[in-house]
Amino acid sequence: MKLVKGYLGSDLQMEGSLESKESIRIDATYIGSVLSEHSVIVGALGKVKGHIQSPVIKIDGWIEGNLNATKLVEVMGNARIEGDIITPVGGLKMQIGGKFEGNLIMNLVIWDIESSGASTDWSSIIEIGGVLVDENLKEIDRFNLRCSLPEGEIFQAMALIVNKTSIKQLTQTNLSHYQMLGEVEKIFKKWSPAIFLGWSSIGFDEELIRKECFKGIRYPYISSAAPNKRHDGINIARAAYVVDPSILQTEINKKNNVVFKLESLARMQGIDSSDAHSALADAELTAKILRIIKKKQEHTWDSFLKTANKSDTETIIKKGEIIPLDMPIYDLFKKRGLKLRNRIIWHFEHGLHASKRLSGLLSEDSERT
Repeated sequence: MKLVKGYLGSDLQMEGSLESKESIRIDATYIGSVLSEHSVIVGALGKVKGHIQSPVIKIDGWIEGNLNATKLVEVMGNARIEGDIITPVGGLKMQIGGKFEGNLIMNLVIWDIESSGASTDWSSIIEIGGVLVDENLKEIDRFNLRCSLPEGEIFQAMALIVNKTSIKQLTQTNLSHYQMLGEVEKIFKKWSPAIFLGWSSIGFDEELIRKECFKGIRYPYISSAAPNKRHDGINIARAAYVVDPSILQTEINKKNNVVFKLESLARMQGIDSSDAHSALADAELTAKILRIIKKKQEHTWDSFLKTANKSDTETIIKKGEIIPLDMPIYDLFKKRGLKLRNRIIWHFEHGLHASKRLSGLLSEDSERT
């Protein structure tokens, strides 16, 4: 059905295909695809089962299907959406109360910071850089910013040695610390919605920028509040390595543990890491490592990104199946006359010195495996 300008009232129930060069508003119950060259609005009484494609899509009703907008998708307070949303950077607005179950086909912001020390409580960001990439990790945009050290702060000498920062850079950079945070906020807003990830970023970069924004009276959740999501590249690398250790060439440290430091991992893949520990360079190294993982283990990559925020993870837990580690190996213990007296624990320690530990009591004498 082709419409010049369309309105489907709440007393209608229709099935078919709608196309229009003008706006379409749906308050009816409708099954089928909707295509508009201008905009599509589904009111609070509207129910649509089918895909919607338009430059601008506004939803305040119920949708079961995918939304594809070239400019904007606005999810209003009464909206209930079951399906994927495809929209460009900055093209999603969500009001409080709106619910969305599906995948937001998002770009990724791969970012990194360099700081004046190792503590998230007492250090300051002195450099921040990042690359914006699409879902295939193809670069769209990039940035890198430096600032002067905040007045009155004392830097840690070792931190400056690691990130190759000179006293001149700390004192004669054009941007103040406050100005840099403002520029970062503008860039991150422009690049949103996106999945923000770095290397060991959840425990350090995310914590530091949140605290810095609090102190600078800036919005502190710019990289994590909906519709944005966040993840950590080092955890994706660890997961991929567990699935198949041959996916990445790695170094082994003196404790016989696999080394997942970014510079080491990049160098072992034959990637030039001579500029490591500068913000933009580390973001680029992270992107290169992630491209290898995505190419070799796309299923692991896709599965991991589905846990990039709490609500998505809760959906997986509710709809999926979680198998404790002791279940698949219980029969191996039983056949050997052994008993499992406590749950198997697979434990990753925090930070770069992670180790894998498998524990379980074998028998009454508490011998461990």
